[in-house]
Amino acid sequence: MSQCKRLMPQAICLASVLLSITFFAPPTHATQLSRKAPSLLFPYDGETATTLPLVLKWKAAPKIAKYTIEINKVPKAYDKEHKTCTETIRLSDDKNTYQSTISHKVAKCQSGFFSFFHEYEWRIAALYPSATLWSEYRSFFYQPDFLVIPNDFDGDGIPNNEEHIISTSCWKKTLFIRPIKVDENGSDTYWAEFIDLFSSSFSQAGVINIPALETAGIEVVVIGCNQDNFPCHNHQEFDEFIYSPSSESLHCDIMDIRLERDGEYCSESPYDVDGHTFFKEGMEIYIDGQTFNDNVWLWDLKGYTFLQVNDYGYYQPYIYPFAIENYFKEGAYNKIKKDEEPNWLDGLNSTIEDRNNCSPMNLDDSESLLEHEEFTESGDDTVEFNKIYYWNNGKIRSIEVSQDHFHRKDVLRRVIIHEIGHALIRNRNHCDNPDCIMSKYTFDWAPKGFGPANSSFNCEHKVGESANPGRRGVIHNTLN
Repeated sequence: MSQCKRLMPQAICLASVLLSITFFAPPTHATQLSRKAPSLLFPYDGETATTLPLVLKWKAAPKIAKYTIEINKVPKAYDKEHKTCTETIRLSDDKNTYQSTISHKVAKCQSGFFSFFHEYEWRIAALYPSATLWSEYRSFFYQPDFLVIPNDFDGDGIPNNEEHIISTSCWKKTLFIRPIKVDENGSDTYWAEFIDLFSSSFSQAGVINIPALETAGIEVVVIGCNQDNFPCHNHQEFDEFIYSPSSESLHCDIMDIRLERDGEYCSESPYDVDGHTFFKEGMEIYIDGQTFNDNVWLWDLKGYTFLQVNDYGYYQPYIYPFAIENYFKEGAYNKIKKDEEPNWLDGLNSTIEDRNNCSPMNLDDSESLLEHEEFTESGDDTVEFNKIYYWNNGKIRSIEVSQDHFHRKDVLRRVIIHEIGHALIRNRNHCDNPDCIMSKYTFDWAPKGFGPANSSFNCEHKVGESANPGRRGVIHNTLN
């Protein structure tokens, strides 16, 4: 899968201090009354800043021209660091010194400080010569600057009356997906098998059921099939593969999902194994809250989302069937036998033919588990997450064969949903929640949800959190 970070308490150090005391005359009552902290005007609690640089507005403090701005990225339980941006400004124009309202564009926050759909808090300090007076904190969310229109119940950028015309829901955010399959000549064609990957409980043509997105309040409409008697959607214009909203009056932004041709692999893979499976020594792995260094069987990337926006404002997922097929065909072991150490292959240095052997991920269902059975076949058409138990001497004690068998469609479906998550959230971040579709580790190929509500783990992908795709502005459809 695609590649895929807590608030540190401040330490207070007490040391010997040379104390010098200087006596000042106390300020007069009139001086005290003239000093006030700034009063924040925008963004106020819960308001959303939609553009960068961020524009802050506040009511000026009396007779002061120097201010310090502090912006904090509100930490979550899963964050490993607390990020703060500060900027000190001095109003150079004398007439601005005493104006009632100040508007300022923040320019000093480092690149990457602002993240889509994350919560921030801010405050302003008036810097008097002998005192610093801070305002209260206010919060805001930062989201992409997509069009917000009236009469749009679900906030997906399509007016309610237009949703009726094109047969989409005005109560669910509409995500338009165009599945693309690259043919042997390198040309883009309609990926006809895509729609069959997702069972549909809807009678409406072209609307598919992806539970992970449905839970987030998102409907998925597949467009571009351009086939006789097989409409992708009830709205005929959406059946054109080359449909472009730039030439139409309708609102429709499109996420293109590309299925690469056989033999292609992800050039961004960190493993440099050209789409094959492999065995890696000394790999750091995370299981049940603990980190281990061990020898593990891994696979090359089956999907990847490049961090660049297409013509319609979405990132574009790429799916690699070559890596998926090799995941089924190639093993990291050439012999798995009870009471013996497994003979493993170095996938980085062995030939492809050598790798076409047995793996604990793909045992032949017809093979028995006799006391000294050897598993040296190429496997079958399913993969399982089978547990191998070892004696202290490294020999296999037993093999626990899972009853959950996953087919190629299961793997492909899970990879697609995961990459859609990256494309919507607009980053490659993963979480440690094993119940989430965006988990950094794969423990099965079930089509999990985004930080599902029934999970005992917390992550940023849960409903209401910063990286849930159901947040306003993630799904968008604008006039291009």
